[in-house]
Amino acid sequence: PGMSSFARFLAGQRDVRFDTAVEALTRTSNHWSLRDINGKHYDGFDAVILSLPSPQISAILKNSNIELEGIDQIHYSPCWALMLAFDEAVDFLEQALSSDDPVIAWIAKNSSKPTRASTSETFVVHATPQWSADHLELDANIIAKMLLSQFSELMQIKANPSIILAHRWRYARVTKPLGRPFLWDKNINLGACGDWA
Repeated sequence: PGMSSFARFLAGQRDVRFDTAVEALTRTSNHWSLRDINGKHYDGFDAVILSLPSPQISAILKNSNIELEGIDQIHYSPCWALMLAFDEAVDFLEQALSSDDPVIAWIAKNSSKPTRASTSETFVVHATPQWSADHLELDANIIAKMLLSQFSELMQIKANPSIILAHRWRYARVTKPLGRPFLWDKNINLGACGDWA
């Protein structure tokens, strides 16, 4: 019913730490130690698998003086995403729409997905890669207004959503992948994986 359902099922009763940004790794004898951005250490790991966008993995590896061959050859394009909610039923889209519009590439009706319990109609709108790159550093509130205006024009409606949020997805689409399924250094038990592979 939600984007995190699959991961939550796999995690089960395991010890998962949220809101913990690791910035460096240290290898000591046969174990790994992790340091977060607040300086807190987490010790005693047999292996480390980095499953992040490749630029974020590169930053951690650089802070740790470690190399994984190929991680820096991957390229991404960004995407501004707009989330909308309407308190009453709307009939301008059943499920999804791909567009040739220069601003909006794709629209999905999230509330049409199976087992989504919702009292409102919800939509996700993705801007095109070029438009997103051209407007990448603008404030999210400005982006939300711009995308809502274009959404209303494209769908030919007067949109009055009860919720409007824009989210910058800096590493959205892989434009140059690694070309291998993952990276793994068996000598130190360190690996990396992701949609970039």
